[in-house]
Order: sequence, then structure tokens, then C-alpha cells
Amino acid sequence: QEIVSTIVGDTRMVSRKAFISEAQIGVAVQRLEPGDILLVRRNWYLSNAFLPGFWPHAALYVGTPEELQKLGIDKSNAGPAWENYIVPEDGHQRVILEAVSDGVGFYAAEHSMKADYVLAMRPNLTREEKRKAILKAFKYDGHAYDFSFNFNTDDKIVCSELVCRAYDPMLKFDLEPVLGQSVVTPLGMGRKCASEHGQPNGQLKFVLFLDTAAGATSAHFGRLQDCGASMARPKAFNE
Repeated sequence: QEIVSTIVGDTRMVSRKAFISEAQIGVAVQRLEPGDILLVRRNWYLSNAFLPGFWPHAALYVGTPEELQKLGIDKSNAGPAWENYIVPEDGHQRVILEAVSDGVGFYAAEHSMKADYVLAMRPNLTREEKRKAILKAFKYDGHAYDFSFNFNTDDKIVCSELVCRAYDPMLKFDLEPVLGQSVVTPLGMGRKCASEHGQPNGQLKFVLFLDTAAGATSAHFGRLQDCGASMARPKAFNE
């Protein structure tokens, strides 16, 4: 199952440049804060067909060392993961923690956001709560990917589970059935943001949306209403 899942997850049926440019990634990163939750979509990946809805992947923006220092996080309390975090990736600072088929690891925005669609959401939490969440997330660095999608254990972990466990019990997400398991999906996270943004007790708020219109081949910065509309898009949107 792991071998098949890896092949499916890493297979792209069409090879082309990402719709989001590196310049747009640079602008987007300036708007992000440590603890922001990212949803990411790359069209034409075979794995998209097996995951519910338009959004198949979630990640956590942890920020730069300078940003983390302002939260009270540095090598003295981040644990062994700090050594992996501070090693540049192709000359870029690693600022995103995510679970991919190779396991949980840190990546540069130029790598993780090199995609066709990216949505950023911000938990409505205190700085101290975000600090605790990021420190908890650091502990999952190096964990293997859970090809069984089992949310009941954390020895292996999937993308949305990493976000959920980091923010547990501060954020509440709904479980949905996927491949015979009850999981929190990236799509469910997006729906939560779209419905709660601007609400007095909302836990997630909209930050930015790098969107690409149907038929287009380059991204643009979308609006909150575009974010909400994306939750109903078909899996093969703009493919």
C-alpha cells in the first residue's frame, strides 16, 4: 500500500510550470505570520483523484528564525528539529513544515508554494497559543507519512493531521470519511475558514488566496469570496 500510494502521490500526468510565480510567492510570504495554515493544490497529480474536493494538501507556515524569535522560539527550546529547520533549501530559508510522501519536513516557500493554487488562513489565537502549536509541530519533524490515513495514532502522520495535532485542542475541525478512515481534510479546513471569517467566534480567518481562473495559466491574488467559491470547485478544475 505504501509503495502504491507513493507512486500515486508523486505522479503528475502533465508536466508544466506552476501557475504561481516565484515573485508572487515572495509577495505572499510578506503577508504570512508564523502559525498560518496553508492549503495547496497542484493540478494533474494522480493523488488528487483520490482525495475529496478541490483542496488536497495542508501545511503549516512556521516563519523565519527572526519571526520565531519574536514568539520566543529558538534553538534552545525547539528541540532537535531546529538543526533541520535552519539548513537552507537551494539558498532559501525553510519556513514551511509539512507532511509529504517522504515524511514530515521543513521546506522553503519557493518549494512548497510553487503550485497552482495556495490559500492562507490564520488561526484566531493568542501569540502564546501559536507558540505552543509551533513547538508541538516541530516535534513531528522526521515522522513518516501515514499512507493508512489513521488519525488515531501519531507515529506516522498525514498533512492535515500535522496541522490538527499542532493546534489540538485549540482549534476544532470536523472529521470526514476518506479511504475508510475518519480524518480532517484540507477541504474541510478551507470550508471552516470560508464560513467563519469575520464571525465573532470564528477560529480561522482569510489571509490570502493565490488563485488561477478557469482557462488561465497564471495566478492572481483572489478575494475572500473567491476562497469560498473554491470549496465547491470540481477536482479537475482548470486541468
